[in-house]
Amino acid sequence: MVLLNFCPSRGAITAAPSPEDVKHILKFLGRIEGLDGELACKRATDEEIDEIRALHYEMLAAFAHKDHLAYFRLNQCIHRSLVMASRNLLLIETHKGMNAGLHRIRYR
Repeated sequence: MVLLNFCPSRGAITAAPSPEDVKHILKFLGRIEGLDGELACKRATDEEIDEIRALHYEMLAAFAHKDHLAYFRLNQCIHRSLVMASRNLLLIETHKGMNAGLHRIRYR
């Protein structure tokens, strides 16, 4: 699955993944996030847990107010916070790269 195509004299061009590609990427990302969550449970500080909890309540409020943009932004912050709390650099970088390519698709 390629999210960028590199073309001579044109640079990187965003590829349009097929629905099947997106399905596979989201499944992979889900597995990464599951591992991140498991590690975060073991490694997160009390402050990180408090911050994630606060983001969760903000996200619930955005959902209740039908503020889709705020909901999406807060949801992404929660996922990033969990990934960072894993303290696993490879998972952090993999998640960052995969999530960046799906940002627009996930919002839709």
